[in-house]
Amino acid sequence: MDGFLLSKFVAAWLLPPGGLILGLGLGLALRPAWRLGGNLLIALSLAALVALTSPPVAHLLTSGLDRYPPVTAEALEKHRPQAIVVLSADRRRAAAEYGGDTVGSATLERLRYGVHLKRATGLPLLFSGGSVTGNDDFSIAFVMKEAAVDDFRVPVMWVEEESRNTWENALYSAAVLEHEGISRILLVTHAYHMPRSMACFLAAGMEPLAAPTGLTGPLEMKATDWIPSSSALMASTLALHEYLGMVWYRIKYGL
Repeated sequence: MDGFLLSKFVAAWLLPPGGLILGLGLGLALRPAWRLGGNLLIALSLAALVALTSPPVAHLLTSGLDRYPPVTAEALEKHRPQAIVVLSADRRRAAAEYGGDTVGSATLERLRYGVHLKRATGLPLLFSGGSVTGNDDFSIAFVMKEAAVDDFRVPVMWVEEESRNTWENALYSAAVLEHEGISRILLVTHAYHMPRSMACFLAAGMEPLAAPTGLTGPLEMKATDWIPSSSALMASTLALHEYLGMVWYRIKYGL
């Protein structure tokens, strides 16, 4: 297992649900020898599960990452971007109805917004994303290009197919664009992913203007907002992944 896949494995057991399962398992294993410690670990794991499945907690975690506002016409006029860079997210493998791999829901959301911006500005598109495992027949950027051309009827100028994480997204995309004399870009990714992405592209020598999608909306605080949900757990997990990622990138890349 290479260092990249090892980091993914470790993160999977630190973040929910893996971290919660690990906490419960360790608590149960401790109980025979140290009942108090085992019970405390079980209680903490269950409390974390309740908190992370709570919509208000998920909203608090994700809204803390919404540091960039939606892009505006005024910001576009001031920045004068030369290209749009859309970062990949997930891939849906072996989608029977499409006859093979296609974009996952998060990637589709970014792709759609990138297409929207291209139609509004006329700027060329670059899709960035390789194969995380290295075992895929096609990069996620290639799959994104297929969806853009076939489903949205929008041309794609470049695909960056080597990157496996956000740092490499920035590094390899910058290499493609610098060869074309481009430095000012519109950077498209989810709002929760934007702080780490902006830091990486700035470090790579680009001049990015954040164009976030999927921003956290207001929490209405209805009675139903306190009902635990799997969607809240997913949002909490994505947010915690970003907080952990920012710490790791500070250590590894000095961001």
